[in-house]
Amino acid sequence: MKQHIKSLIDRLSRYSEKLDNIALFADKKWVLIDENGNQQTYIFKRDGKLIMSLSGKVKMGTWEYLAEAKSILIDRVQDQILLNHAFFDQAIMILKYDGTSNDDLFILADQNVIPNLDVNTYLKSLLHTRLNVRTYKLGSDNTIEIFHGDDSFIRIGMEVTINGDSTEDRAFMRENVKYYINDSKISRIAYLHEENLKNGSVLLIEQKDPYSHQTGDKAYIDKLPAPTGKYKINFFKNYKVVDGIIVL
Repeated sequence: MKQHIKSLIDRLSRYSEKLDNIALFADKKWVLIDENGNQQTYIFKRDGKLIMSLSGKVKMGTWEYLAEAKSILIDRVQDQILLNHAFFDQAIMILKYDGTSNDDLFILADQNVIPNLDVNTYLKSLLHTRLNVRTYKLGSDNTIEIFHGDDSFIRIGMEVTINGDSTEDRAFMRENVKYYINDSKISRIAYLHEENLKNGSVLLIEQKDPYSHQTGDKAYIDKLPAPTGKYKINFFKNYKVVDGIIVL
């Protein structure tokens, strides 16, 4: 789960507040869910005091924002921890334990904004809103997510994930258009066009242009590359194919 959260906050990093915006987190009730599933309350007082509560039992610690390190130093009585900025907004404060080899996360959530404390779902929703991520069903169990950004249409180069994770090379269909994915990006868009042949077969063409075929378009018969030859459709239209590729 934390690995997925890391992936989400990496994509959302430019929308994060800075930790020096102390007014955004001071005097608020933050909830930390620890490794044992216990909910701990943290309240950062403006005077540097830290109220920590677990099952109603309170400890008083201290905290300090270190501007030069963009970090928060927390004294929890039993220990001291240095936490670096990872992602921060009005609903969540995600910090990383200091140290190049320590990639663990310290996740605090405002229960007034996220009542169920489901940080993963909150971040995913935020990502979809900020980056204009649109989702499409891919079979019965998978969902494909396309990062549209400022564009309404699917374009070559757009980032693609499946169920929130990077994906292997593959293709998917939507509204008679075939989208090829390489390295988790849209690499090719093919508009499908069918021509009925006189022998009853169907010549399926993957066109780069939605309105007409071009040299280099792929042609198939019965899901296999169309054999080399000339395919006459009518008096005005014919296709010349070499090893499944249209040539003019």
